[in-house]
Amino acid sequence: MANTSEPQWILDKKNSALNYFNKLQMPSTVYGMGIFANSEVNLNNLNIKNNQVSVISKDAIVVNFSNPGEYENLIKEHFQSCVKEDENKLIALHYTKFNGILIYIPKNKEASPIQINSDLIADSVDHILIVADSNSRAYILDSAKSTNSKFRSQIVEIIAKENAKIDYISLQNTSRETSNFTIRRALVEKDASVNWFDYCLGSKFSKITTTTNLNGQGASSNNLGIFFGDKTQLYDIQNSTIHNSPFTKCDMLTKGVLKDKAKAVYRGLIKIQPNAPNSQGYQKEETMLIGEDAEADAVPILEIHNDNVKCKHGTSIGQLDKEKLFYMTSRGLDEDTAKAKIIEGFFESMMSKLPEDFVNLSFREIINERLKC
Repeated sequence: MANTSEPQWILDKKNSALNYFNKLQMPSTVYGMGIFANSEVNLNNLNIKNNQVSVISKDAIVVNFSNPGEYENLIKEHFQSCVKEDENKLIALHYTKFNGILIYIPKNKEASPIQINSDLIADSVDHILIVADSNSRAYILDSAKSTNSKFRSQIVEIIAKENAKIDYISLQNTSRETSNFTIRRALVEKDASVNWFDYCLGSKFSKITTTTNLNGQGASSNNLGIFFGDKTQLYDIQNSTIHNSPFTKCDMLTKGVLKDKAKAVYRGLIKIQPNAPNSQGYQKEETMLIGEDAEADAVPILEIHNDNVKCKHGTSIGQLDKEKLFYMTSRGLDEDTAKAKIIEGFFESMMSKLPEDFVNLSFREIINERLKC
């Protein structure tokens, strides 16, 4: 049922999305011969509760879409500029149910760290719109956990104006009952940068899609991700960077560890358009498997439409080094501790790039605990 206290334009958006929901199909989870990430998702009888997400900020402007005040026109200008309602059934569902929050960093402002906290006790459909005005800076930590939540839909739209910089750190550790659907997209203008740092640990099934559009000359993006899956967890991860202007640059690096019967499908795309000469792109994905039942697939793609660029990609999937494990246990470490040390070393090159020490500490503690199970 719609919240009649919302502005009429939001009610109109939700009604429009409902029409698309009734027409559209679910997004495909088959990505080639033998490469799939199928998971059953029941969209009936969702128990959606609003206002489960809080934003803490000292100096950024934070408003709810339902009470936008003087920022209504800013929301209208940028809402759905990255993610359209007619793309697939899940996105249309999101737009029929969403609770929207605007985070606005004014021009020339260097904001104190911003925290987005999702502590979910029911199903959740949340939309985060971040507008970083020219020459602004922001560091955003998005942390999600859940109890009694079977469905989570989150869309994050970032608009980075000229020479703005956004660092967006996500720690997803929802419960094993939760199916998590996260879409993050950014429009990055001249000399601006949007950097994604993603820790994926939780959920039964997690489909995470991150797309960065480098629209202005000199725009840049780093997309760094870590995932750890065990038991029957399933991760479907897609990272894309689209170069639409000259002298743009991206790095896309992902590392993951899977044990038991966990599975991950990683897809990476760097696309350089004809009007983006002198651009650079690099992507690499590495997965370590612990045991014979864990499974991983990787599909790295370079789509290049300009000869004057520098791009490369790589991927590797392999078992935990048994010789290294034997060496460490022969020196007195128990097997769980030895595995934890090997995994920590595997992730170290990534974690040293991530800016949040306490997130790294939480990540290590979670991995150490799960290796004992």
